[in-house]
Amino acid sequence: MYKFQKILLIPGPQKTYFNLGSAVHKTIEELSRLQESGEGINKSIALDILSRFWSKNAYRSRKHEEEDLVKAGELLDTYLAWQAANPNSIAGVEQEFGFRFDDYPVKGYIDRLEETASGEILVIDFKTGKKPSEINQKSIREDVQMNLYCLGVRELFGTLPKKASLFYLKDNKMVDYVPDEQSIAAFTGRMRNVISSIRGGQFAPTSGKACRGCDYQALCDAKEKELDGPP
Repeated sequence: MYKFQKILLIPGPQKTYFNLGSAVHKTIEELSRLQESGEGINKSIALDILSRFWSKNAYRSRKHEEEDLVKAGELLDTYLAWQAANPNSIAGVEQEFGFRFDDYPVKGYIDRLEETASGEILVIDFKTGKKPSEINQKSIREDVQMNLYCLGVRELFGTLPKKASLFYLKDNKMVDYVPDEQSIAAFTGRMRNVISSIRGGQFAPTSGKACRGCDYQALCDAKEKELDGPP
């Protein structure tokens, strides 16, 4: 998938849930910026912001669009209820980070950084889809995205975050990762292997649950072998 998307630049089909997720993400970003500047937020403000980011282009029917608008509103309800009970202050919104890893540049953006009353930094990454069954307290310690965020925070603040969390709004579930030197060392080892594979042009397909939603099955050697069956 990486090769098809990033190396060969083969586009996938437009998907409505990407539109929904993008609009909700941008709405939460704007709500967070309002909060950061000391302004209050509510459902009316959230829906007004959502309307500015909403795109009709991906929808073939008004009915489907209306259904997704209801879903978007429910996701924002979850966010607003969570935020109302959140004691932490916002320390960064779409926080940019960058560092060099073995002389290779790494850069990215973190949905939100928070600071606790005791001065500890937290990472929050908002997800609008359903929590995958394979994501749990154990697997998140190996998650590429979350570990890179932790390294980004260390670059920005000189220390690892106290906690990095995936917030699945649809399920209203938070999956937490408490990084430590052991988990970071294990991740950097895997990261070196990934960089080596990318630079060596090694993009062997890895079959698994993600294959079911892959846009490139018709181009995939592994899928072709699966359809052909054993020799």
